[in-house]
Amino acid sequence: TMEQRLLRIIMNPAMILVWVLGLTLIAIDPGLLKQGWLHLKLLLVLILTGLHMACSRWRRDLAVGKNRHSSRFYRMMNEIPTLAVLIIVVLVIVRPF
Repeated sequence: TMEQRLLRIIMNPAMILVWVLGLTLIAIDPGLLKQGWLHLKLLLVLILTGLHMACSRWRRDLAVGKNRHSSRFYRMMNEIPTLAVLIIVVLVIVRPF
């Protein structure tokens, strides 16, 4: 129950907001698409969106008793968003390329 609430109340709206605001930013300043750091940031956002969808599926599988992965797998997957967000923040602040 708590996982479903987290997904519906926090994670889904946050993902939608990220996409809406990101696309709005690009619409306001299309010149950003010429900067390399934004390409990497968009790739990371796509990866996070895919992970979000995978986590949603894993949650549904776990709810019906279909656990296909080990606890180590889930711990490893738990680290991906942290790394991606750290890289995204650095890219936005530093804009290295």
